[in-house]
Amino acid sequence: MFELIPPNRGTDKWGSGHYHASRGTHLHNGVDKLAMAGSQLKSLTDGYVTKLGFAYADDLSYRYVQVSDGQGHDLRYFYLDPKVEVDQRVYKGDILGEVQNLGRRYAGIGNHFHFEVRLNGGFIDPEQYILTLRTGRVAA
Repeated sequence: MFELIPPNRGTDKWGSGHYHASRGTHLHNGVDKLAMAGSQLKSLTDGYVTKLGFAYADDLSYRYVQVSDGQGHDLRYFYLDPKVEVDQRVYKGDILGEVQNLGRRYAGIGNHFHFEVRLNGGFIDPEQYILTLRTGRVAA
């Protein structure tokens, strides 16, 4: 298992793993955090699993887990083989799933999971949410 908050994936031929990096006609709505395929991914916070979704409509093998923290934030962890169920209570550090291998879809992409945070239906910078978790203070 790796740190709860690993560093960001850098840039490769598929783009940058940073928040709001260009993705052609749209912006990247999350951050890509380094993680080896098969690594166990842990929850960053306490909450409830509110959704198990599919990352791509054309390939239902890539999944995501959404955890709601009870404070209006929905945390989405993409490219996981889920090990949790909807309505399950999770605590910080609980295993949500195993990181999937994106190499089948994007040859040459760096190993990672995608992490995004939604607040009231809109996206916010996940790094600001992570900073709040690290410091206990809301980032400006």
